[in-house]
Formats: sequence, C-alpha cells, structure tokens
Amino acid sequence: MNGVQGRSGGARHIAGNPDKTPEDAGPQKPKGMPVEQAKAWDMIVAALPESSLRQIDAILLFTLSAYVAAVKKINKAFLKNPADPDIRQAYNQYNQKIIQLSTVFGLSPADRKRIAIGDGPKAEEDDLKELLKQFGNQS
Repeated sequence: MNGVQGRSGGARHIAGNPDKTPEDAGPQKPKGMPVEQAKAWDMIVAALPESSLRQIDAILLFTLSAYVAAVKKINKAFLKNPADPDIRQAYNQYNQKIIQLSTVFGLSPADRKRIAIGDGPKAEEDDLKELLKQFGNQS
C-alpha cells in the first residue's frame, strides 16, 4: 500500500475540518448529530472560552453532548415513573460521566477558578496589591 492510509468515515466525521489548525478554530460540530445532542453541543461550546477549544476536543465534546442528551431523555422517563430503580441508576451513572467530562473542560465554578484564561493571574496580583495597600493604610 502506497502513501498515507485514509481515515474511516467516522473518524473524519468527528474530526471536523482537518485543514483548520488549532489556532484557526475549535472543533467543528459533526453533521448528522441527533437534535438533542446537537443542542447540548451548542450549549457546551457556548459556555467555553473559544480560545480553549482545539480540534482534538471534538471527541470529548461529542461524548459529553451525547451524555447530556441522554440525561434529558432519562429525566422525562423519571418524571413518568419516579419509583423505577433502573431509571434512577441510569440517571446517576450518566450524571457521574457528565461531571467527569465537565471537569476536563472547566465547566464547574471550581474548575473555572482553577484554570486561568487570559489575564487571570495578573488580575489576582492586582487584587493582592490592593489588599496589601489597604492593610498598610490601617496601621
């Protein structure tokens, strides 16, 4: 076999446009996603700083959006039958998966505080200097 082996259709589908470099744009939403999963993708991407996304993130975003869409379906089933232990177990399992992947993208308040984007450290330095000035003025 000569040349580079091509990727499967699924790999091309998730990878988005391979011609764009990570600096050009983040991951492209795969075509043909179920409607609820596509809505979840849009919601997640809107919550993330654009500069933090790379093409490689498409796989995890795809998975996270699928989990969010699944939880929405499970919620509807739970409202119809709240006593069903299988529905409760599925809900808990998907929520755990969502929490695990959400931390990767810094979606919780604790994660956003931990991940400095842009001028984060400089702003903390300025706050510290202001605090020290106030402390010095009180003596």
